[in-house]
Amino acid sequence: MKTTDFEFVAFVARIFDEAMGKEFDLPLYVVAVSANGAVMAQRVEGPEEQRTLVEHYEGDTLELPINLLVVDCKGRHHHAVIDGELEPRIITYRPDA
Repeated sequence: MKTTDFEFVAFVARIFDEAMGKEFDLPLYVVAVSANGAVMAQRVEGPEEQRTLVEHYEGDTLELPINLLVVDCKGRHHHAVIDGELEPRIITYRPDA
């Protein structure tokens, strides 16, 4: 199954908002790994300040499942998976790093 750019951006925004709600410290690192080997990583300094660190796409698409990982500068992390239900499912959250 494939996901659209719009869906992916919405999922990343949701996971990012959850991490910020748990008081993660900036900068944040957001990494996405798709089932087909596509990878994207960004450094987020603030709401309007983000920089792409790496992008690699296979066939110009992201295939489900997609693993999303948000890590803050202190090592706290938030991991979720977007699967066939097109709904992020929280896997782990480590607030005490």
